[in-house]
Amino acid sequence: MVTAHVFASLSHKAQNRIILGLGAGAGSSHLCYCIGLDHLAAKLEEGIKAIQSLWTATPEKPVTFNGRYFKLKKVGAPLKPVGIIPIYVASYGPKMIEVTAKFADGWIPESHSPSTYKVTLENVYARMKKVWKK
Repeated sequence: MVTAHVFASLSHKAQNRIILGLGAGAGSSHLCYCIGLDHLAAKLEEGIKAIQSLWTATPEKPVTFNGRYFKLKKVGAPLKPVGIIPIYVASYGPKMIEVTAKFADGWIPESHSPSTYKVTLENVYARMKKVWKK
């Protein structure tokens, strides 16, 4: 809710000039906060869906979202985004590449050398093409 609302607020000052960058994180960004490393890709995927549903919610048409990790009950977001807020996902492994292909507007390369960057970029494009054909 906080992320969706903050970016909706920013969009009123910087219409079509902001990008929401997300990632699942890794051990260094989770363990010190006692956050488990299980199902990171699934949590991120569901989080993206929840954010997008909040961006369409209004007080007149609240949203209910019953995910495995996130739940929203009749939330009527008070502020809708202005313009488009693209979502870019930082990803490296196959599960995260899949989340990027299915739900992101763009890709943030994570932990790549020039050679792995090229291979992963081709993989992202190939997965996106398959998703877009559906």
